[in-house]
Amino acid sequence: MTAQDVRVRPPPPVPAWQDPAAGRRPEPPAATLPQPAVLPEPAARRPADPRGHWFMLAVGLLLVAAALTLDGYVTGVTGETHAAPPAADHPSAELARARRGGPVLNLTAGAPSSAHPAGRTIALTFDDGPDPAWTPRVLDVLKKHGAKATFFTVGSKVAQYPELARRIVAEGHELGNHTYTHADLASVPGWRLRLELSLTQKALAGATGLHTTLARPPYSSTPAAITVPQWEGMRSLAAEGYLVALTDLDTRDWARPGTDRIAASALPSRGRGAIVMMHDSGGDRRQTVEGLDRVLTELSGKGYRAVTVTGALGMPSAHRRADGMDRFAGTVLNAAQRAAAAFTGALSWVLFAAGALTLARLTFFAVLA
Repeated sequence: MTAQDVRVRPPPPVPAWQDPAAGRRPEPPAATLPQPAVLPEPAARRPADPRGHWFMLAVGLLLVAAALTLDGYVTGVTGETHAAPPAADHPSAELARARRGGPVLNLTAGAPSSAHPAGRTIALTFDDGPDPAWTPRVLDVLKKHGAKATFFTVGSKVAQYPELARRIVAEGHELGNHTYTHADLASVPGWRLRLELSLTQKALAGATGLHTTLARPPYSSTPAAITVPQWEGMRSLAAEGYLVALTDLDTRDWARPGTDRIAASALPSRGRGAIVMMHDSGGDRRQTVEGLDRVLTELSGKGYRAVTVTGALGMPSAHRRADGMDRFAGTVLNAAQRAAAAFTGALSWVLFAAGALTLARLTFFAVLA
């Protein structure tokens, strides 16, 4: 047999009992598990725009600065003035004539003129208020004697105590302008003088609904004591439309010389009329209140009548009705000043507490060291 005669035959079939795969069921194809959906990556968040926060911070800082500035102006921390030192006295002819005249000066037109109160008439005046401690006591004494008076008010105090200004008006007394911060008008520039007068008028309008045509410069006294710088300040007052009210009798009660001396210096002689200067603020005014009661008791026995400055001159009241805009502006001013004072007071306590805690912490660690 040759190689060509050899045929390749297929292998014989394997019996089922010998085939290990026999009897098995075919396995189903593997199930295809669903794949999770691929979500797009979220876009990167942009940082919040900080401009709104900076705006709020800027507004807050401006309000703090405004509160501190207003309170500093009112309390004399900024823009403080004092009485000007005596200057060389070279009075003009008009000033020399005013020194010999009456205590109420009209410098608004033409040649200066002045006026005296009528005989047996006294015009009591009170400067530097209102004051929560002493103005009510002065008003009580005036009411006891049926007397009227004129109060030359400081505008910042009207803003702080508007209820006292309203009581003054309600009880028939008169209001005058004594500047907003008790500024010496002889030593301030023109813009400051106008600001002081305007703010006081707005404070009065906000508290009482009234303006006034009377003004008394701080640090003034009798006509004979007018200095050259004061005269220039009074002319500026007149340019703003004011009558300038000085005094005949200066009690100098601010120095607290004693009740007897205050009473004696407030009594006119030989039945003359007079404008009397006292103070209802600026310190302890117990002597003033006692002296006022004594003066009114004595003058009533001599037939005197106690009236306002304009009443003593036979003039219409110095009060003028403020318009709606001025009343609104005054209300805002008065509220802003009280808010500034409250904020400054609270800030002072916060700073005090922070300083005390810092000192306590340093002391604690120093003891432990």
